[in-house]
Amino acid sequence: MQTLKNVTNTRIDWGADTDLQTRVINFLANRLHHNIGQLEVSVINGTVTLHGVVTTPHEKQLALNCCQRVAGVIKLVDKVQIA
Repeated sequence: MQTLKNVTNTRIDWGADTDLQTRVINFLANRLHHNIGQLEVSVINGTVTLHGVVTTPHEKQLALNCCQRVAGVIKLVDKVQIA
């Protein structure tokens, strides 16, 4: 078991983050069939970070909107680039 030092008032629930990550990825896969392979999703304490590259501003906005619609997303960090 890994211990965390100097952490106060922080609740880390890895199971919930893994579940949220899976749900976000599945939602994106259903909406962005061909570009899902170019996007990565990471989740820490309900904060979803979307990384990757899409080809149009519309695809980027669609991906961000999809992430925001998943229950449990507290905050969304946009690190998506348009190529």
